[in-house]
Amino acid sequence: MPVWEEVRKVLDLLITQGQHELQLWGKTWKGSNNVYSKLNQSLGRQLIGIGCGAHIVYNAIKPAADCLPVDFECIILKIYSFFYIYSVRVEALKEFCDSSETEYHKMLGYSKTRWLALMPALERVIKMSQPLKNYFLSIDKCPNILKTFFENSTSELWLYFLHAQAATFHEAVLKIEVQNVSALESAMEINRLRDNLALKENTIFLPHIVRNRP
Repeated sequence: MPVWEEVRKVLDLLITQGQHELQLWGKTWKGSNNVYSKLNQSLGRQLIGIGCGAHIVYNAIKPAADCLPVDFECIILKIYSFFYIYSVRVEALKEFCDSSETEYHKMLGYSKTRWLALMPALERVIKMSQPLKNYFLSIDKCPNILKTFFENSTSELWLYFLHAQAATFHEAVLKIEVQNVSALESAMEINRLRDNLALKENTIFLPHIVRNRP
């Protein structure tokens, strides 16, 4: 029986046994209560643990984004929490949307376990950037971090720059996370991502909207 069929058989067995407490972590997770250890025990052979390709991508972009002059993770969470459950603030923001002829979109949060889940929230802030800026700079008790962000003329440029980079990583993750993708295919996709980023670095890539801003 091919190794993959053996692995599938063991995984099905683990599921049918109702081991919901099994921790789905990679080979670096200590202890024996994880999929990697269970497979080694059940198959009677030493598997080569290569980790999760998607998490490799996640672990690459997050520290890279932390090197930017703006903490977008903090900014987006601050904006989301500012409007979350506060209907009066939402209604006021809608008025600023009307005055700037921008369609209102509800602010989004994200799951901290996966940094690229921040991307939809990032896109939402981009779509609402002008009314958000007008709103926060008009209120008396604007959080200092948001006041500084919206007063800085380069903040929006960094916003577009991060979005362009995140989109490249996000595309790679979507290809890696499809069902039945092999380890070789994941490695090839990560190599393509690396080559893409190297090309952007060599050509001093800037998003079109950033390059053409006055």
